[in-house]
Amino acid sequence: MSVRIGVIGTGQMGQVHAAAAQRVDGATLVSVAGGSLAAGFAARFGVTADASTEVLLERREIDAVVVATPHTSHRGLVVAAAQRGKHVFLEKPMAVNLDECDAMSEACDAAGVTLMVAHVTRYLEAVSRARAAIDAGDIGEPRMVVAERLVDGYPLAARPARGLVLPGLGLPRL
Repeated sequence: MSVRIGVIGTGQMGQVHAAAAQRVDGATLVSVAGGSLAAGFAARFGVTADASTEVLLERREIDAVVVATPHTSHRGLVVAAAQRGKHVFLEKPMAVNLDECDAMSEACDAAGVTLMVAHVTRYLEAVSRARAAIDAGDIGEPRMVVAERLVDGYPLAARPARGLVLPGLGLPRL
């Protein structure tokens, strides 16, 4: 399976997701749109800079979009992407209120496309190991979790966060 990706939003998180897309087998970064940084962003990643998000969303060769814009713009972009049959990976926070979240979910459901909010920390090794320890009963039932996350070179580092602290639960830093 392959997926062709367009990135809407050329700031820090747009660049993080573009770099990630270029490292994933089966993913192809196709295009970017949004803001005054689009031309430089496109040149850096070797893709097309579209004149607008509308132009990017009309591209038939794009299967999915990353929406990495300010959360106040998410509803309109997600609904427009869904209406054009694009799957959406949405940077957090999802929206400014529950009604906007519902509208995005409903639009994606109606179009038969996937909407995923970027809560990527759940996939970090430290979080997975902590979850496994909890599921195995090794540390009892947590009452509180405090997490520390440091990534050298953020935002474009390829290295995942390595630390998770569960104070008072007898689990050392992972």
